Amino acid sequence: MTRNEKSFDAVCMMRQIRDALSKQFKGLTFEEQKQYIDKHICGKVIQVQPQDPPKP
Repeated sequence: MTRNEKSFDAVCMMRQIRDALSKQFKGLTFEEQKQYIDKHICGKVIQVQPQDPPKP
């Protein structure tokens, strides 16, 4: 069985994001962390609408 080369490594990206957030959150209270998330992340989530299945 051969493995395909990945052009995008989701696990690596999530680790990088988590590490960066951990550095930014160091020393912040839970409330301060929530405020940071509300300011920087909320509202940027893309809502995906379910699509109808293709008709036969």
